[in-house]
Amino acid sequence: MGNEEERENRIQLKGFCFSPYLEGQSPGNPNQQWNESQIENRLIEMTKRCQVEGIRTYGSSNELQSISFIAKRLGLRTSIGAWLSIPSKSNNDLELNQLIQQCNQRDERGNLIVDVAIVGNEVLLRKDLTIDELIKCIQFVRDRIPHQVQITTAEPYGMYYKYPQLIQHLDLVYVHIYAYWDQINVQSAIHHTQSHFNKMVSISNGKKVVIAEIGWPSAGEKHGEASPNQKNASQFFQEFLAWSNKNGIEYFYFEAFDEGWKVAHEGERGAHWGVMDSTGSLKEGFSLQDEKEPISGQSISIQISNIQQVLDEGKLQGTIKNLPNDGKDYSLACFIKVDSHWWTKPTFESPCIPIYQSRSFNVQIYTGEGDVNSSEIGVFLVPSSFSPPLAGGIESLPDSLFHSSICYEVIHRESLNEIDIHESPFSLSSGNLSGTIRSLSNALQYHLAVFIKVGDGWWTKPTFVHPVLFINPQNNSFSAPIFTGPNDSTASELAIFLLSKDCLPPKVAGSSHLPHELFEQCKTHRIIHS
Repeated sequence: MGNEEERENRIQLKGFCFSPYLEGQSPGNPNQQWNESQIENRLIEMTKRCQVEGIRTYGSSNELQSISFIAKRLGLRTSIGAWLSIPSKSNNDLELNQLIQQCNQRDERGNLIVDVAIVGNEVLLRKDLTIDELIKCIQFVRDRIPHQVQITTAEPYGMYYKYPQLIQHLDLVYVHIYAYWDQINVQSAIHHTQSHFNKMVSISNGKKVVIAEIGWPSAGEKHGEASPNQKNASQFFQEFLAWSNKNGIEYFYFEAFDEGWKVAHEGERGAHWGVMDSTGSLKEGFSLQDEKEPISGQSISIQISNIQQVLDEGKLQGTIKNLPNDGKDYSLACFIKVDSHWWTKPTFESPCIPIYQSRSFNVQIYTGEGDVNSSEIGVFLVPSSFSPPLAGGIESLPDSLFHSSICYEVIHRESLNEIDIHESPFSLSSGNLSGTIRSLSNALQYHLAVFIKVGDGWWTKPTFVHPVLFINPQNNSFSAPIFTGPNDSTASELAIFLLSKDCLPPKVAGSSHLPHELFEQCKTHRIIHS
């Protein structure tokens, strides 16, 4: 095959996670040296096999700082990282200063050689830095680089759920999503990825979300329901490319080449994340001809049949919409809140509710004497490999439950009767919403957040600029046009949340479900179906 034909048949990717190490080399080893020639050869090898728009890196010292200049010369967008770790055992100052120096450099044409500065990688996950220490490092870099260079950090989605305040300090959000590490089987991996990507979009306040790491190992240890082998790795790769291309999602695939040094940190699987092996050969099943058709991309959701019956009698039944594989890889975890404390249901001995082949569920969740007095019921769709936490009177549900769930629904007993709707946009051609809030003593201390579901995605209403509704303190009434977009009249659901005026709702743009913070922070809420 000639060079031109090779170039035409290259796989097209948005980005790669790139490191230049050859077999036997590892980062941080003072006895090993790599130079600019090796880095350039590795980048050229990568671009011969794959048509890549950009790369992201992890370190800025020990000759790695030359990657940005070489990559930019090859026409690649550059997201350059500074490796941060425990301050007492690291070269954090050196890494930050080297990153700053690169961000201020220009190539021979006068263009900046760094497009995005990544301050730290998974430092919150490893607990190397506190959230305040990380924010301080981000600000340190921001104050010393040109405004044209965007700044971010890179963390798994769970760290952003835990520390949402981090997002306000970033220009764009780099998130890691790994169905493999979450123990999801490959058949459900894209749906899992889509679910957490949509969650990230919903909490990022309109900032761009980039999947900064995603992949599947081609060999190594099984992790829950996730099996690393060549077939699964290529299947995930092709399905992810189809899904991300269809939805216009930016990403850096992990990773360009196999790196043997990772065995010491991750076991055998650590050496097999590459799209190419350590010699630079493309792995079987990763060729352009094998690319799959895009999956449907439809969001998975829990459809509860009769909410009033659930609250009155404890009979939980319904269906899971768009669930793959007849539901065999999933189950439901249910919790009820009685006297401000959460309890596992139906029982500690049976904490998982099965999903039938028809994707339906039917179970009695009131199994205790006081269960009929529950104020809230939470239902979570989780992978079968996930063991739900056992709640025996805890004040709040653990973060791990929200992080590991594919989707969830939280029912508030009060929400069924505290928000009165006078005019629904579903019944009026004008698209107006009006009503009153009952039993509200000081309307000036509250506002309303409204969202509509169009297709499979939720959207903030009336607009991103005006994301809340004012409540008239004279009669606790509210009124506003809700259908403000061209497709809003096709909405299937409308959700209203009563929030403290100090609580600004997240801006939601096409997320498959509403952020759980809304349900936890609201005084009451109501969901209306068309």
